[in-house]
Amino acid sequence: MRKRLVATLLVGAVATTAVLGLTACGGAGIDKGVEVDEQGWKDAFKATSEATNYTVELISEATSSASGKADDISVNVKYEEKSNTTNYYDVDGGKAYEKGSASMKVTGIKSLPDALKQLLGFDDDIEEKEEYESYTVKEGENYYEATLEDGEWYVDGAYGIYPYSYIGNASFATEKGGESKNISLLYSAFTYSGGIYTATLYEYSYEYTVSVSIKDGYVIGYSVESKMEGEMNGLTSKSESKVVYKFSNYGKTNVSPSKGAQDAIANK
Repeated sequence: MRKRLVATLLVGAVATTAVLGLTACGGAGIDKGVEVDEQGWKDAFKATSEATNYTVELISEATSSASGKADDISVNVKYEEKSNTTNYYDVDGGKAYEKGSASMKVTGIKSLPDALKQLLGFDDDIEEKEEYESYTVKEGENYYEATLEDGEWYVDGAYGIYPYSYIGNASFATEKGGESKNISLLYSAFTYSGGIYTATLYEYSYEYTVSVSIKDGYVIGYSVESKMEGEMNGLTSKSESKVVYKFSNYGKTNVSPSKGAQDAIANK
C-alpha cells in the first residue's frame, strides 16, 4: 500500500500545485540550539551532510483547499496530508531502518464533472492511511532491503545505504526573483533568537519561512513553512504547510529494526 499511497501523494501534489498551492509540508517545531558564527554555520551544514550515523525524524502536514465556482459549478475541495517517519542510519555498521505512517484525505471531488476532476488532479474523493517499515542491511559484500507492504515483507537486493541529503541540497534566494544559493551560504539572511535561526526566503515566486537550529557542530533542526492564497479559473485556493526535520544521536545511533524486519532478512 505504501508505494500506492506515496505515488498518489506525489501525483496529487504535482497536479494540484497550480490550483491548490500545495508545497512542502509539516506540523511540529524544531529543538533549540545555540548561536554560532558564520564559519560555525557552514561547518554545521557540512558535518550534517557528511554524517553517516544519526537519527532523523520527519514530521509533515499540509492542508489545501479550492473553493468557488468554475464554469458555474460550485467547488469546495479540501486536501489533507500527514506523515511521520523516523530513519535510523549506521552506514559503517551496514544498517538502516525506516518506520513511519502516512495519510491522505481529499474531499469534494466526487460530485464534480470529469473536466474539473482532471483540472484538480483527482478522480474521486480519497481517504488512505498506512504504516510502513524498511530495513537495509549489509551481509558480506551484498546489501538487502526488506520492505513491509500491505502487511507482508518483501526482500530485494540493494545497492547500499545512502542517507538522504535532506538539507544538503536546500537552496533559496533572499528576494523574489533573486539568485538561489545553498542554505549553507545564507547565514547573513537569518536572525537568531531563543535558540533558533529564522529567515524569510524565496524559491521562484514562492515565499517560505525557514528555521534552523544548530548544536554540537551539527544541524539538529530544520523546517520550512509556507502559506499561500490565490485565484485561478474562478477558484480561490489556500494552503498552509510545513516540513520539519529533527536530527539526533549523531555518532550514537543504534539501528534496531523490528522482529518482523529481522525475520524477513533471515528468511530471504
